[in-house]
Amino acid sequence: MSIGSSAFQNCRNITSITIPESVTSIGDNAFSGCESLTYINIPEGMTSIGNYVFYECFSLSSINIPQGVTSIGNYAFDSCNLTSINISENMTSIGDGAFGYNPLANMYLNSNPTFGSNAIPTTTKCHLSLSEGANFNNSNANTYADATYERELADSKYGTIIFPFAIDNDTKDSYEFYELDGQEDGRLNFTPVDDPQPGTPYLYKNAEGKKADCFTSGGRVTICTTMSDKDAGDGWTMKGNYESLVITDAGELDVTYYLSNNKVMNATTSLTLKPFRAYFQGPSYASTFADAGVKSIAIRTGEGTTLVSPETMEEVPTVYYDLSGRAVANPQSGIYIVNGKKLMVK
Repeated sequence: MSIGSSAFQNCRNITSITIPESVTSIGDNAFSGCESLTYINIPEGMTSIGNYVFYECFSLSSINIPQGVTSIGNYAFDSCNLTSINISENMTSIGDGAFGYNPLANMYLNSNPTFGSNAIPTTTKCHLSLSEGANFNNSNANTYADATYERELADSKYGTIIFPFAIDNDTKDSYEFYELDGQEDGRLNFTPVDDPQPGTPYLYKNAEGKKADCFTSGGRVTICTTMSDKDAGDGWTMKGNYESLVITDAGELDVTYYLSNNKVMNATTSLTLKPFRAYFQGPSYASTFADAGVKSIAIRTGEGTTLVSPETMEEVPTVYYDLSGRAVANPQSGIYIVNGKKLMVK
């Protein structure tokens, strides 16, 4: 069921409207010029709001836009009296002048839609809040007053992460980040990163003594529209994803790996990877890490090297040997053998 174009246009005495849940579309100009309208509900089944639908509804100071709405047409709420608006994670486009000429102080978004020309007043502050499990479109280089992404990670666990905006120093201090920088001796090597960048996949964990649950920009920030894979050589790459990644093709399964509960897992069955994660792809000839000559992931920390082994699925502690081949429990300053190589401990 739909409400036709211009159905209630210029009905200046209407103050309140309740639209039945059976209505799924509203035609252009349907309520434009209803200057006394203070309340209208939009049914949950609505997927789009057309052009000029609420144009010049001067008394309309608040509106609830259902989560199912994915687009708002040109000048849909132009010249209303809206001061704040919430935009759901499903919104993909907001048309030209959609919220123009409103005293709109704040817009709270859970998505990164396309904004048309003069879609919002220049004084409006847009706040981006991304939630765990929700897909994200990074193709629009929108600028926000601030941005957050909520996610928790258990202590002592490693996770994978890619974020679409620059994070502030407090966030950087709350986590330890590691980037893939190559492979050698059967290991994919990760080294610490002090200044992680948006659009790049990392391993990460909570910093010692800290428990964070949110990545924040700390202020004005622009969405990064690019994504950079990390190449380890010999066909191995680490890739990020902002949308749920469903892998069902058998050819892909043989070469795709992911990190779960400190374990490197081969995607041998259908896999759905959540947004804002990263995964590994190996050479096409390899069905396991070992087939490609890789036996573990090596994460270099300030305390040595942690190995995450796909075979044992356990963290293997770093073992130090002196130059005579004897294991050393508490190495002091000097030269030691670690993983078959000489290492200087200062």
